[in-house]
Amino acid sequence: MVKINFNATFETLHKRGGIGIVIRDIEGFVFAAKVVQIEGVLDSCHPEASTAYHALEFATDRGFGSVIVKGDALTVLKALSLQMKIYLVLVVL
Repeated sequence: MVKINFNATFETLHKRGGIGIVIRDIEGFVFAAKVVQIEGVLDSCHPEASTAYHALEFATDRGFGSVIVKGDALTVLKALSLQMKIYLVLVVL
């Protein structure tokens, strides 16, 4: 089992955002990290939803089927976990 931490930022003026994802083992060793810039962001919900999707996709692409997720997009994470068939332990910040 691995832990995924993710977060998003949003810039209103230029309508863009950024997301960051880190996958670690239980002891804190970093397996992988990813940063993505997203354009055409209309509000703060978009980057959070996009980050949740990218975080789960990033984990499943690397073969992790059971993950502990730390983030603040609980509704999005629940829906994505069902769609992507991944077992989640959700920790809401």
